[in-house]
Amino acid sequence: MKNKDEEWVVIATFEQATKAHIIKGMLESEGIYCVITNDHLVSIMPFFSNTVGGIKLQVNAEDADRAIELIENADFSGVDTGLEDE
Repeated sequence: MKNKDEEWVVIATFEQATKAHIIKGMLESEGIYCVITNDHLVSIMPFFSNTVGGIKLQVNAEDADRAIELIENADFSGVDTGLEDE
């Protein structure tokens, strides 16, 4: 659960929830706690995606650099994460 005393940052945004969950699972397997926001709203009402800024993947600010490095160095061959589009 997000702690109000911690600083959370958005490290990626997505158009599809499945792509966000793939990245979230990879980061959590490396010990980085993640939160996905707006996934239910955008999945139910996709036309709200632009209004809310898409589906957001957030991590604690202290973990942001490591999380981004892990994403950039991960081999997602065969998995459409959508990161190439962003």
